[in-house]
Amino acid sequence: MYQPMVEKLLHAMAQEAATKWTCGAVRIVHASGAVPLGQPSVVIQVLTPHRADSFEACRHLIEKLKRELPIWKREIWERGETFVEGWSVNTSASTKSSTT
Repeated sequence: MYQPMVEKLLHAMAQEAATKWTCGAVRIVHASGAVPLGQPSVVIQVLTPHRADSFEACRHLIEKLKRELPIWKREIWERGETFVEGWSVNTSASTKSSTT
């Protein structure tokens, strides 16, 4: 992962959620480097006046993180390794906005 880019994107995601759900605080932490099997790789915390808003904000953030954060996940197996597909540039959003 390219740390400066990841930090910038995580900050933007946190700001968006804070505005949309009136969060008093948002914290997103993503592991870098090797993560032992079964250990967490991401923590998302939000502080809102209402529980439902907290759940919505967290779900939105984890789904956005999975879609947009430039993190390349390599899984190591007994007989080799694979990269898990997860992040890609979505050009259709910018194309749609310019044609409408």
